[in-house]
Amino acid sequence: VRRDRLLESLEQAARDRIPGIRSVFLLTTRTMDWFVDRGYNPVGIAHTSGRLPAARQVDPTRNSKMYVKELEDVRDLQYDLEMIGALGQDNKISHGAPLYGKYGSLEDM
Repeated sequence: VRRDRLLESLEQAARDRIPGIRSVFLLTTRTMDWFVDRGYNPVGIAHTSGRLPAARQVDPTRNSKMYVKELEDVRDLQYDLEMIGALGQDNKISHGAPLYGKYGSLEDM
């Protein structure tokens, strides 16, 4: 749970820092399954993927894998909440409205 919150806060920091950001990437040599379970998709070996920013240098001997996650647009999320009737007229989540995400109910967090 703690790792999930950390990852979510990093994703939110990316959204806050770069308005309109569509995706984030990460490099790892371990825990690939954990990231896949959280919506990251493998795109290959980092130094051969062709998707790294030009300024980003990677040590090819580490054989890091690159994963990308498409971020939900906050406007899309607001639309989804409106469609299930969870947002009130004041754009606040109605008390007691059941909200479910990829990983279960928001009440479980």
